[in-house]
Amino acid sequence: MTALKVVSWPGRAGDLNPFIEVFVDSLEAAGCDVTGIKAFPNEEFPAEADAFVIHWPQFIYSEAYGYIAKVRTLLRFIRQLRALKKRGVRIIWLAHDLMPHDWDAMRWQLLWWPTIRSLLLLADGVIALSPGTCAQIEREHSRWIRGRLTWAWHPWYEDVLVSDETAAETRAQLGISQNIRVIGFFGQLRGQKGLEDLVAAFRYVKDSDIHLLIAGAPSKSAPEIAQLVEHAASEDDRIHTILRELTDEEVKKVVAATDVCAFPYRRYTHSGAMIYSLSAHRPIVTPRTLFSQSLADLHPEWIHLYEGRLGMEALMKCVRQADPNPSPDLRDFAPTNLAAKVVELTASE
Repeated sequence: MTALKVVSWPGRAGDLNPFIEVFVDSLEAAGCDVTGIKAFPNEEFPAEADAFVIHWPQFIYSEAYGYIAKVRTLLRFIRQLRALKKRGVRIIWLAHDLMPHDWDAMRWQLLWWPTIRSLLLLADGVIALSPGTCAQIEREHSRWIRGRLTWAWHPWYEDVLVSDETAAETRAQLGISQNIRVIGFFGQLRGQKGLEDLVAAFRYVKDSDIHLLIAGAPSKSAPEIAQLVEHAASEDDRIHTILRELTDEEVKKVVAATDVCAFPYRRYTHSGAMIYSLSAHRPIVTPRTLFSQSLADLHPEWIHLYEGRLGMEALMKCVRQADPNPSPDLRDFAPTNLAAKVVELTASE
């Protein structure tokens, strides 16, 4: 049987998001021939392709400066997708985000809606990364969907567990004693991630045996978030920061040094950081959303939900709770499940 030829945008090379590595590895393990491309629309699309998987369609505008250039890019995007469909290429949108990060401004929303609706009209398949968000897509966008809507869990991250010795060394390097309970946040310091709420809630915690670790690169679109974190750390020696891009190994060590991971996100669709934390056997405190509720339905002892903005009570409830035992069963998050969905949508008539 001839291997299915799948084009992924973006591909493995040069992408900082570890999801792409997991995704491509899973397709190759399923017997697919995967080619990655760095940009779309482009004039160098592979001549042979059975499926084209789009991850983040907002990146079509990364080299389009000015509104007129963006409109022209959108028209090129639509034309090339139509041309691919005429060739028999299956168009699949892996719907990571229903609204891109930091696209709150009205001018960006006016650009996003024709982008996502054009994609939904042309896609042969749309894959959500949880059952709850799949239902959300159907509810909000069913009038535009012409292909098949399905879901598979956001895959786990393998090889993210480190030894207790490495975790202890990381704490020592950060100046954190082994008897301290550590609340951790990792990821880019974006405006919609609710770090103001996390810092504010933590400042109400008076226990000296509870510390906060915030690690990740400041966002160019929201420099005030990094400034807020730095200011809080300068006033409270229980707050530890690593405000820069982290290597994969550093992320492993940072998560291992924490006891609980806090993600007080205000707006998002899916969260790789939550799946990473679960893969590293770290409990999570996060607001109730369709994605987090789906996670909690599977692992209620690992996912601690609250309503609205994060407050001290919700934070402390999670921190003071005993660590779950045994380790979470992650079979539902096996990367093979997502690969099977892509293969199924590619091979179906």
